[in-house]
Amino acid sequence: MQSQNNNSQFVVIFTSNVTYMISLKYFGKQQVTTRPVQNALDLIFLSREGISKKALLILAQNLSFSQKEIADIVHLSERTLQRYPDEKRLNKEATATALQLAALYQQGEEVFGELARFKGWMGYPNPVLSGKKPMELLDTPFGFQWINDELIRIAHGVLA
Repeated sequence: MQSQNNNSQFVVIFTSNVTYMISLKYFGKQQVTTRPVQNALDLIFLSREGISKKALLILAQNLSFSQKEIADIVHLSERTLQRYPDEKRLNKEATATALQLAALYQQGEEVFGELARFKGWMGYPNPVLSGKKPMELLDTPFGFQWINDELIRIAHGVLA
């Protein structure tokens, strides 16, 4: 099942066990793709097409990540990212991770009511993680899943 609002910059995709909310607003006014993103298949095509380095850096800025942090999250060396020209398209793995990051932060914004509150939660040491910050988990798919699961629990009032 899929839903889309009228401005074509926000897509909600419901799957059997995960809801992906992809907001292209975090990529700024940078054109991310030449075609509309309306469903999961479009996200696959976009991942294969790749987003530009410039779009990734705009995403990083909007989510308050340094260039090194965003490079680590998408599994590129900071030096490689620095050498890329702004219009260079990232590989499909880096693009898919960037899209998942945008989806995660969109969900966090929805759960916490505003992006700044979610960013604060992501940067605050969590006792469940032995004092680590949730943002430190973003270098693996399992970390993304853990944060997503926590957001679902918080949204449903299950805080333990």
